[in-house]
Amino acid sequence: MVAAGVASGLLLLAATLVFAVDPCARFRAPGRFKLQYPTKHALVMIPGLLRNLPRDSVVVGDSTLINTSLADVREILGWEAVKATANGSTPAALSRFMDIAFASGIPRRNILLGLHMPGYAHAADHVAFSLNPSFFEPRPWNLPGYLWNRDILADPLFHTLQTTLGGGKKSRRRRAEPDTMFVFEFPAEEDRYFGEAFIRGHLKSAKPQRPPDAHTAGEMMDGLEANLLRHVRGHRETRFEIVLPPCSALQWHLARQQDNWPVLVEFQRAALAALIAERNVRVHNLQTDRAIVCDFSNYKDHIHYKPSINRWLLERVAAGDRVMSADDIPAFIEDTTRLGDAENLPAWLLDILRGQL
Repeated sequence: MVAAGVASGLLLLAATLVFAVDPCARFRAPGRFKLQYPTKHALVMIPGLLRNLPRDSVVVGDSTLINTSLADVREILGWEAVKATANGSTPAALSRFMDIAFASGIPRRNILLGLHMPGYAHAADHVAFSLNPSFFEPRPWNLPGYLWNRDILADPLFHTLQTTLGGGKKSRRRRAEPDTMFVFEFPAEEDRYFGEAFIRGHLKSAKPQRPPDAHTAGEMMDGLEANLLRHVRGHRETRFEIVLPPCSALQWHLARQQDNWPVLVEFQRAALAALIAERNVRVHNLQTDRAIVCDFSNYKDHIHYKPSINRWLLERVAAGDRVMSADDIPAFIEDTTRLGDAENLPAWLLDILRGQL
């Protein structure tokens, strides 16, 4: 009896703490508690933030936009935004974020979305982390999955209390700032994590790419319709700023080695035409700027770039000097194809690639 009473008391205490602190913003917008925003918590925090944080703009993307600072978004674009960016997200997961954002009742004036078109070869709703229904579907019967979640108690709750009370490491305090929501690297640190040494390490340890789920351009267009175009057409009051992120020339070199390269080219042509035709969409081509994408000091692998490149990306969106028209599509296809040429890759990188053959 005593043991049962103690257990019940501990369960009640845990639920009370989680409800009061609300470390994943499931019940309310962040308030007096300094919530933690590391990238590893993104998927459990994004749904609550989208529902409860009263901001009229959303940054949506996979890891290509994860180093976007909301302070930079405010300074450069003039938006008050919330981030819905998570490592490993497929188009289906990003679409789910937008479903939550639009269903929240908060008017959305702007969506900044990173369109990583090779991702549409993977139609399955696969994300690097599990999607707990307690967060994505906050129905009453899912409540215990939040109030008595061991991972929530051990990490977000504990560190939120620690930071709020004035303790914790410097890096933890820094991740308690909403403007650095889900930022993986910080600008002051970027030179420590990018460049030749990190690309070498990545290529040596990289896993084989997941085979595509979508095998035709038509199947990929079905994915675009289901995961992006329906939001664009269903929310004409919202401006969609769609960015083709500046992944490195190595991405296109590797993509050209894949059996589905002709399918990807056909899909890109059709997808760009469909998006550019929508009146509430601007498509920004940041993919083919050779000064960025052929400078491998900007990268840690074939896709991910420095936080300072994220700021440059926002500046280009604000300037509107890379907005595509339908007439630009053939040149984009040709440029991305040529980016994969060996002449755009440094000798040390070609040596590594030859050694992997």
